[in-house]
Amino acid sequence: QHQATIPALPCPTCPTQVERSNETMDFLQSIEIEDLPEQQTRTVQLVKERPDYDLFLGIDACCACGNAKPTVDCPGCKRVLYCSKECMANDARPPIDDDDQALGHSSIICSLLKLCNDDEAVLENDTENMKKGAISASLDRINSELESYPATLANIIYEGPCFQDMLYRCKKTSSLTIHVIGASEAELWTEHPKKKVSESVCKSYADAFMEIGESYSLKKIRIIFCGLECPKNFDKSAAVPNSKGSASTCTLQLTTYNKSYDRVDMEQNAGSKADIIVFFNPGFTCPDYEWTETLSSIKSGTPFLTTTNTELEGIADVQFLLNQKYISCLPPGLEDVLGMEDHSKQESEYGNKYESKGDGQSSHDTFFSMNPFAGIRVRQSGTMANDLYVKNRWLLGGIWGKQESSSVSDAKKPPKRAKIKEGAGNSKKANPALI
Repeated sequence: QHQATIPALPCPTCPTQVERSNETMDFLQSIEIEDLPEQQTRTVQLVKERPDYDLFLGIDACCACGNAKPTVDCPGCKRVLYCSKECMANDARPPIDDDDQALGHSSIICSLLKLCNDDEAVLENDTENMKKGAISASLDRINSELESYPATLANIIYEGPCFQDMLYRCKKTSSLTIHVIGASEAELWTEHPKKKVSESVCKSYADAFMEIGESYSLKKIRIIFCGLECPKNFDKSAAVPNSKGSASTCTLQLTTYNKSYDRVDMEQNAGSKADIIVFFNPGFTCPDYEWTETLSSIKSGTPFLTTTNTELEGIADVQFLLNQKYISCLPPGLEDVLGMEDHSKQESEYGNKYESKGDGQSSHDTFFSMNPFAGIRVRQSGTMANDLYVKNRWLLGGIWGKQESSSVSDAKKPPKRAKIKEGAGNSKKANPALI
């Protein structure tokens, strides 16, 4: 599990990013991150020595030395390439000292990559050579990744300090509207190999939102998934259960909007005004995506939640949003990392302490933390063969832009809740590292 959460740096050697190699090096130096995975450290060194280096380690370059045209693959996982057996042997036993977290292609990494093979085989219905136990375990991992979407969405909104004022406003209207921006098929489970599972997505979201619906007396919860890669004409509803087992008084609706997100268009043509906006693995700093128009259309004062697969991606998103003035303060704990001052030190499980000021602002408007509701499926980076990640592993939330006033009083506090167990269980096709 520790190895599965190693952060994977968005590759500085992607062909579309070659000209940005020096910028990437400057960024790494500026945030003073020393515990990078071994493969990222290698790539940075290769780029420093050869600024035009544009190969992917272990994929189209030797995972040990970086030379092009590797021909020897790992006999165990068959997912990592080398130029020779000598390089493969060296990568299996990298030098490690107190200041080096290098793992190379250790037995642990190789075993986790074998699980990637199993998961891909199950998704492709190619399981003839798999044992029943392996198939069952793979389905558990896949399901946990899918379930992390509704689990993260409902539980973090319910518990997040900066979302409490918004929830009390929704209580007055008995409705909650969520816009998931840049959505794809992943959030709606349409690629699952078992049709019965994909058809249960609406019920899973409804079950996840039980506490929010009950605590805030909601009658309607609407989640709109906006994005060009969303399934078309998706519109499903389910009753949100309650803890008493009585007849439901709240309905949850999932719909899709197959366009690039524009707030004005959503409000005028779709008749939907967002109470909160959500991004799952958006890749704000990835050059393959253009976010300017979408982000500039979002209304200041709107609560937001975003997830990333790795810590470094999350830190890059924080810096981007702060530089673009889409957030007004730094999440606790990142002051030293980003070399910026922030004097508010109110902290809690999600990075701050809820303290309503009665004007729509909390003592700290942003949080950044690991996601306790992420799944257990491990994926291989599409740009660095030894690097692994878990989807939706990191959280960033807060209030968008300059906060607006609210009538919520200081006396309002988040409702108490039962302790939640961590998620057992959670197509960005252009960039596998951002799926």
